Amino acid sequence: MENSALTKEKLISIIKEEISKSLQENWKDKLKELQQELDLYLNDEDKEEPQKALVSPGLDLRHKKSKIVYTVAKVEPDRVWLKNPKGKLVSATEKQLKQFELD
Repeated sequence: MENSALTKEKLISIIKEEISKSLQENWKDKLKELQQELDLYLNDEDKEEPQKALVSPGLDLRHKKSKIVYTVAKVEPDRVWLKNPKGKLVSATEKQLKQFELD
């Protein structure tokens, strides 16, 4: 019986380690995602230095020419995914984001 108790303790220890590893990986992924959002720059044409702008899911952006409102669906390091009023996803690069303004 002592061997099965030791095995049970070892199993519990292994499970705790795996849960801890999983939580750490999830936090690292979330931190990386937040860092990517913070690193997205929109250049101000009047300034030489880029202006840091926080773009995050749920933010509404209006296209300057068409006046169509898009909602930010996902932020990636090199592009932002926008959802149009019909629900279709379109991507926009940093340069293309200059065609939008806050709604």
